Amino acid sequence: MFKKHILVIAASLVFFSTTSIAGEVAKLSDSNMVLTDQDPVKARKAECQPLRGDSVEVIEVVKNAGGMLNVDVAKVKVMTGSCAGTQGWVGLSRLVSSAQ
Repeated sequence: MFKKHILVIAASLVFFSTTSIAGEVAKLSDSNMVLTDQDPVKARKAECQPLRGDSVEVIEVVKNAGGMLNVDVAKVKVMTGSCAGTQGWVGLSRLVSSAQ
């Protein structure tokens, strides 16, 4: 019975640690920050790297990426600049509101 409760709690944590925020627009605070994977251990830099100030659409947000506490990332699609159309993962701290 105890193991069953732990399994249910673990499944709930995985479900609630992933949040979709489709359509939000932000700007990149730095250049060369788009990665190929949400897991920082598996990720490498995406082939095309947008520049600071390029606009991105947030597709999805993952908290505690790769099981790492407080490593929060967003899957984004680059909307402006020479890398428009590129999709990848960016740390939430690298995104700023496009209203700023």
